[in-house]
Amino acid sequence: MAVFVDGRYWHGHPDYFTPGRSGAYWDAKITRTQQRDRLATTALESNGWKVLRIWDFEVESDVAACVDRVLQAVAERRPGRVAAIDS
Repeated sequence: MAVFVDGRYWHGHPDYFTPGRSGAYWDAKITRTQQRDRLATTALESNGWKVLRIWDFEVESDVAACVDRVLQAVAERRPGRVAAIDS
């Protein structure tokens, strides 16, 4: 299991990053970050990893729900081996 917490701006969430608004440098930088994210996800998945990406603002607003998502994803990979965490 690989869990990434992606920053809303740095990873180009469409509600927080608008291409053209911050200039060509940032457009190119965010595009490269998104490409790197896709490559990393593809590489990990092709090697049998389950990849879960969570936005930073999701963690900020409801960390317990994010933990539940991780636990659920792990449980789906290894049924009966993950105990629930009381939040």
